[in-house]
Amino acid sequence: MNNLLYDDLDNLIKDIVSQNEFKKINELRGIIEEKYFNLISKFNIAKDKYEQALPMKQYINNFDQICTELSNAKNELYSKNEVIELHRLEKIIEKELIHISNEIAGAMSNKFKQTKIIE
Repeated sequence: MNNLLYDDLDNLIKDIVSQNEFKKINELRGIIEEKYFNLISKFNIAKDKYEQALPMKQYINNFDQICTELSNAKNELYSKNEVIELHRLEKIIEKELIHISNEIAGAMSNKFKQTKIIE
């Protein structure tokens, strides 16, 4: 029984990984990391600065500026076509995984809570 379950899960994983969306996600990640390295670095630095300042925001005079820098860095990176496409494809895969998870949970017991897909 366990071997059948493992085989089915292995086949399911192979099916997901072989999908065009999944392949495109991996391709886009490589392109984004290479093409937008400087924007990613700028965003990560701004994010780290924000996360360090957040717990003491009431004591930091330029907290609004730190928030603005993070917002600008995020907008600059997330407005790139490749990043927009990556997020679109990730949502497709996420919905499919939620659907599969719900099917597995439903097959096991009707007492498992079903995850809702939010559009």
